[in-house]
Amino acid sequence: MIRKTEKLYLEKFAGKNYSEEEWLEILSKNPSLIQRPILIKGSVAMLGRPIENVKYFIEK
Repeated sequence: MIRKTEKLYLEKFAGKNYSEEEWLEILSKNPSLIQRPILIKGSVAMLGRPIENVKYFIEK
């Protein structure tokens, strides 16, 4: 769920290993790195792109 083509990601974070906790801290400080929209239904979450994902998500 990270935007791996963002300039910030490429310059600061690409190729490095971070724990889940570290990623949460990084993303909280750099929300532009978070892919959007994120669809959540019950215990399931997925990206709302491409549009086919939204259609699939709604139907399930």
